[in-house]
Amino acid sequence: EHGEEDEGEEGELHVLLGLCADGDVAALEKFLGNFAVQVSASSTSNITPQELLGMADEEGDTPLVVACRFGRLEAAKFLASCGAKVDVCNGLNETALQDAALGGHLAVVEWLLPQLAPATRDAAEEHGGMTAVGLACLHGHLPVVKALLAAGADASVVSAEGHTLLHLACSAGRLDVARHLQTLPEPRTAARDASGATPLHVACGAGELATARFLVDECGAAVGATDDGGSTPLHYALAGGYDEVAVWLLSAGADASAANGDGNIPLHYAAQAGAGASLLKRLLIAGGGGGIGGPAPAS
Repeated sequence: EHGEEDEGEEGELHVLLGLCADGDVAALEKFLGNFAVQVSASSTSNITPQELLGMADEEGDTPLVVACRFGRLEAAKFLASCGAKVDVCNGLNETALQDAALGGHLAVVEWLLPQLAPATRDAAEEHGGMTAVGLACLHGHLPVVKALLAAGADASVVSAEGHTLLHLACSAGRLDVARHLQTLPEPRTAARDASGATPLHVACGAGELATARFLVDECGAAVGATDDGGSTPLHYALAGGYDEVAVWLLSAGADASAANGDGNIPLHYAAQAGAGASLLKRLLIAGGGGGIGGPAPAS
């Protein structure tokens, strides 16, 4: 009997979650009203409508979290007025604020922020260790980034891989976000992630030429910076097969003869990635032919 009761409650929860995703407040109000009637008429149900709002599915998502994920502001407000909590985390330590920031839902973010304690505002999700502002930076939602930082979000946070907010923005080519981050009191142009890579490394490794240009030309990033393994941004660009970025780095003064800790020069990565003949020739002319018989890059 209890098993059937639990299955019934789970079924009701999934219907509710679907309504939250749709954001139809009238449908939500009708559903919860009907549920309350069913509960009052039942001799077996032990759950109230308010308790249903606090239930989570197999992934730990509550109705309010789902509404925020899909940017359903009015639905989220209605759920909160019915007793839903705005500061809960799901099974991956994801909050409603993180989901709203990830989707770029500025109105939802602005509604949530005054209701959250700093610990919830700066909570990091389990998978990548990113906070709401980190997710907004990675996905290029500049208005959300500004709102979170203005509300006191920690600009010095790093992800599980040691990525700063600037690393995250640069890794995805979010140039407008990167520009804004560099206006903060402590720019992080030379910051290192867990492997010693700078924002320029990750921008070049992702083929983000405009962002790389910004970091060097406007922020003074060093084209010759090395990560913990001795690799430069040029190594990263060539390993990723980004010939255009590599050509620009060479014109900006990158050292074509620099060997990393494994003894690999940029030419090794260029050859492995199938770089064009003109780039290979340029690397050779620039001095990248030394040690050409050395070890091949690790795959």
